[in-house]
Amino acid sequence: MFAVFATFAEAVDLRGASWIDNWLAQPQLMGNWFGARAALAGWGITPIVRYGPDMQANVLGGQRRGKAYAGDFAIDVTVDLEKLSGARGLTFGVSGDWTKSGIRFRWNLLPDVLACLRKQVKVLGDAEKNEPSLFGPGAFAEPEPESAATAEGPCADRLVDVLGENLKAFPTDFLAGVGGKGTRIRLPGESLRLEQENTGAWILKTQDGVFAKVRNPAEGNFILYAQMRGLDEIIVPGAMIEVFKVVKGYENYVRGLRARVFAKLQKKARQESVATYETRKVFQRCGLPELDA
Repeated sequence: MFAVFATFAEAVDLRGASWIDNWLAQPQLMGNWFGARAALAGWGITPIVRYGPDMQANVLGGQRRGKAYAGDFAIDVTVDLEKLSGARGLTFGVSGDWTKSGIRFRWNLLPDVLACLRKQVKVLGDAEKNEPSLFGPGAFAEPEPESAATAEGPCADRLVDVLGENLKAFPTDFLAGVGGKGTRIRLPGESLRLEQENTGAWILKTQDGVFAKVRNPAEGNFILYAQMRGLDEIIVPGAMIEVFKVVKGYENYVRGLRARVFAKLQKKARQESVATYETRKVFQRCGLPELDA
């Protein structure tokens, strides 16, 4: 009780200083606990409370956005039994630990992680080829392919191997029954992305800035899908209903295509994570969008 009043008196004397100055001046983050910490220390009891968070997030770039969190909360209590009960040289300690695992590791993404590491090794190996080292140039470089036959083939060949069919052309194969005039657009060499401005308007952007304004997300996706398929030029239908029909038909086709490719690869690999990874590779090579099911 005396310690509580003493601490209160000290706080009254320091009222002239700012609270942050007082907080920074104290030896512990949480202060003296209104005298309780000092009173416990006098009895030989030292409590410690610890909390360590670990937060990670991908806020820009990559294939997808994501976040993960893990935290560790622990309480340690050390008791000096010599002070407390006169037991000379004895110390007693107890601790409790609570761990928040957060978002667990998604093992189905392990093939993606390994593929990314392989790419990084190749980049470092290419750079190391021209740099001298104790083991000679290129000692740790990834070996070159033995022949061109080992390289992955183009999209059409890969899709024929998996499904036995060729990929439909966009937007040509989805323009059946669509007539009328449109706007011809020359597509840039840089990758486009669709964004919405604060005013609510939709725009297509490159790294250099705004490429074009679009009427809605459907028209933006019409142009994006064309660029993904490797087109340099596209004619966007003037009637919005025609744009909707083409985009909707193409997205339904892509979703069905993904389901069939995944089923074939899963049957062959007998492992969902491998089939997911291989399906994503096929889609990336073919310029197909990753759409929600």
